[in-house]
Amino acid sequence: MKTKACSSGYHILIGAIFFILLLPIEIDGQVNLESIGRWAYGQQRDMSFHPEDSTLGYIASGANLIVADFSDPLSPEEIYKVTVEKIIDHFILVDHYLYVGDRYTLRIYDITDAWQPALIKTLPLGDQVIRLFYDNDRLFQAGGGNLTIYDLEDRTSPERIGVVETVSNLPDLAFNGEYIYGSTGKSSDSTILVINMSELDSLTIGRIHFSSDYLNTVEIVAPYLYVGGRDSLYILNMSEPASPQLEKTIYTDWLYDIEITGNLAFFSAQGNRIKIYDITDHLNPFLISNIRGSASRTVAALPYLFSLTGGPIQVHDLSDLQNPDAEVALITFGASYNDIGIKDQHALLASYDVVINLDVADPSQPVRFSTLEVPATHLAVTGNYCYFANRWNGWSIANISDASHPVIISSLTTADRVEQIRIDDHYAYLADWGGGIHIYDVSDPTNPQALGSYSTGRDFQELAIVDPFIYAFERQYGLKVIDASDKSNPVVVDSIPYPGFIEDMIQYENYLYLATSGGRILDISEPAHPVDLGIQFSWWTNPSFDLRNDTLYVTDRNNGLMVYKLADPLAPELIAQFTQIYRASAVKVDGDLIYLVDEVAGLFVLKLEAISTAVSRINDLIQFEVFPVPGYQFINLTLKSPVTADVKLIMQNQLGIMVREDTFPPEISSIRLDMSRHAAGSYFITLINGGLHRTEKIILVK
Repeated sequence: MKTKACSSGYHILIGAIFFILLLPIEIDGQVNLESIGRWAYGQQRDMSFHPEDSTLGYIASGANLIVADFSDPLSPEEIYKVTVEKIIDHFILVDHYLYVGDRYTLRIYDITDAWQPALIKTLPLGDQVIRLFYDNDRLFQAGGGNLTIYDLEDRTSPERIGVVETVSNLPDLAFNGEYIYGSTGKSSDSTILVINMSELDSLTIGRIHFSSDYLNTVEIVAPYLYVGGRDSLYILNMSEPASPQLEKTIYTDWLYDIEITGNLAFFSAQGNRIKIYDITDHLNPFLISNIRGSASRTVAALPYLFSLTGGPIQVHDLSDLQNPDAEVALITFGASYNDIGIKDQHALLASYDVVINLDVADPSQPVRFSTLEVPATHLAVTGNYCYFANRWNGWSIANISDASHPVIISSLTTADRVEQIRIDDHYAYLADWGGGIHIYDVSDPTNPQALGSYSTGRDFQELAIVDPFIYAFERQYGLKVIDASDKSNPVVVDSIPYPGFIEDMIQYENYLYLATSGGRILDISEPAHPVDLGIQFSWWTNPSFDLRNDTLYVTDRNNGLMVYKLADPLAPELIAQFTQIYRASAVKVDGDLIYLVDEVAGLFVLKLEAISTAVSRINDLIQFEVFPVPGYQFINLTLKSPVTADVKLIMQNQLGIMVREDTFPPEISSIRLDMSRHAAGSYFITLINGGLHRTEKIILVK
């Protein structure tokens, strides 16, 4: 191995197969983010009914597996729940056992008492669980670009018996005797895998090629195999199971999932619709009707159909198949959260369908108190009022003087869809997508008065107010600076082209911080004519900010929460990071508590705590160096300092997507990472020990 000095001051380490450029990211840690509470109801991503009792259902919501009584299918009641450590990615029922994928862990529950699952085993996994499948005493785990196979003859002790390298994560499998058909999702070679399981020691893999580059779902309707693609349903004859032959193509919408019950098939399709087919003639499915409503997949318990949307579960009445009910109920044990507001020990969690009101008097145990039946992409709490951006439903105002019982007092519609609302003094400023910018006088919140508006006919998404100026992000065009001195006649005075997305903006002194893929800083010393300083203070995607004094709280969609000190506003100093989160969407600080919203996993309540001066520098505690292994596609991480607790490793790609997560015992002194399955590009490797972090950026070139 050769080492060569770079003009940048970094070192290029050249191995036989690839080289790595090390870019250390220093975190001078003087504070620590501690999680003191969690409300773990998040996206409702999975659902299943007990095979022997149709009134008993299981719903995965964030980190909670909810056991619900469906005696009334329109209003199920939570009877019991189990909470996993991280998040439920998928689960399946096999006989009297429940197998739950919790990221890199498989949890096995005995459901002999079906209403109270009992944990009997926890099994660490090499890859993250994407999907779980069962067939003929075997458990299949899709994830990490592999299909891992377990012998499940003993239901309580899965034994790993094989691994198929699939490259992509298989979103769906179908089983036909010794053959498995696997959809490859978005795949460059547009194939369905055909895996022959007859000889585990020498598995053979075939491929069926299609014109579609998205193959999301497979389903067997003997003797045919249904394959759902980008815009088509492919029907293959399985007379020769090793090489099914295409017999028919039906052009449909983009298909995500196929659910079959008897002679009915439910296709989850693009365009917010579910297509109902009669498949009595398997080769010639007949379209009966469409249901308006989005779904990643459906679960049928006729006469009801349950649609998993990522947010609420939509319930459809199919008593009349020719005229199915678009929606008769919403199930909202959890949702996909966009924003949060805090008022008098209550937290309002906004989602696209409902606003959930949590009692956080005891922040270690948030409790759901009530629900507001309004959709909200954004909210703003000011005094005794909360203002909601309701998208297609316009905007609304709630009286929250009694925070335990918010009451909607005003609802107004607009020309398009309200994406964001800002309150400054007694004015409300709305970003109304194609409808432009609207200004209202809300001196009387029960009777808002329209004052003025500005529109280009293009899409406005984000706002910041530095009175009398409005900084408005016009999607795909950049930032408009609008002088609203005359509220009835706002006028554009400047603009800054910006082709990317701006998801939030916040002012500190004479600077405006933009939440983008990297974070930008504008000088607004002359507020009518801001200057882009070209400073990038964050590596990843930042959907929201909050600011208290000189401390900036930045959410990162794939990396949690980052806390910056703004002693020098042009050089934000990263002082703490919380990474135990999955898709951060919003943050609000109230007193000494930080409320961090995860659109998938719920709400985390955090606290910033000082670290003693004896251990104030992370670099004195966690130090590691990265070396390539000559002749192999491995890198070694060598710890240069002892640690006293488990070491957590997180590796993310240049988009901030986590590609690896591991935990190592404290006696570890070096870690070997296999990089052979990772494409060339930038990666961030973070080691975490006792709440302290250190990150190295590497560039992998093959």
